[in-house]
Amino acid sequence: SVLEEAINTPDLSPQAARQAWLMLFDLFENDGKRNEFDALALEFAVHFETSPPAFSDRSVAKSSAGRSAAAPQVALAGKLDANAGRQFEHVRVVSAKHHSLRLDFGKVEYLDGDGSIQVRACLSALRNSGHDIVLSGAERLVELISDRIETGRNTDPEAHWLLLLDVYQALDMNEEFEEAALNYCVTYEVSPPSWVNSAGNPAGTMALANPTTIQTPDDACYLKGEIEGNAASVLKELGDYAAGQNPVVIDVYSVKRMDFIAAGSLLNLVSALASAGKSVEIRGPSPLLATLFVTMGFSAYARMARRKSG
Repeated sequence: SVLEEAINTPDLSPQAARQAWLMLFDLFENDGKRNEFDALALEFAVHFETSPPAFSDRSVAKSSAGRSAAAPQVALAGKLDANAGRQFEHVRVVSAKHHSLRLDFGKVEYLDGDGSIQVRACLSALRNSGHDIVLSGAERLVELISDRIETGRNTDPEAHWLLLLDVYQALDMNEEFEEAALNYCVTYEVSPPSWVNSAGNPAGTMALANPTTIQTPDDACYLKGEIEGNAASVLKELGDYAAGQNPVVIDVYSVKRMDFIAAGSLLNLVSALASAGKSVEIRGPSPLLATLFVTMGFSAYARMARRKSG
């Protein structure tokens, strides 16, 4: 109600007015209020004569502080073949201790049919157990697979095609998926897997690390979900990450909400890092989160790289 009143206040400065609109959009996204968001979007377009932000439903985001910490990375490398079982066992061991996991395929040099079978089995097991998976270097998988398959050549391992479809699904590349599915159908004369909308996926999620924004798996400490209270586990992992980094980049793009106490604890850590001579950047806060950070004085210790919107 405060934000709705603010956007209808005529004497509000243009910058403050725009921030109030963006905060209200953010709140509607957090609550999953698509109808209210769309109605506000029409008013925004008329008022500012520019396109409004796109709706992103964050109402179902997981709300566990323990899951908000940076996801551990497991790098698969070298040859992925029948002898790569030890690498996938390592993935299983790490995943048993962490809900979120980053799998890096950037250093894979060789992939055969047995390797594709094992990659698919690994990803399927993680999704079915409810893990959140981020894929780094998936473009390397696409490259390796593309070199080993040809439409109409049914002597190629079928697992290559199925893994390619899995990766396109994770990339949300619908057109490429449909083209590959058709080629798979032509090659093996069987029905291909169907595209699954993200809303219909099982509890686990799989996303791709965009190589244009995530240059290396260690480029930032990624926080996510809802962070509340003293957030001790989150801050410990952040502190451990920051110990060997300068600059320290804290990516909060996937943080749905952070309460005042958690933000205060984070501010204490950020100010300590700045006092130690480190350069700190907070990347991608939502409008609501950015406003909280600015109000609490984060700008004195860290650079705020806000996400682009509308």
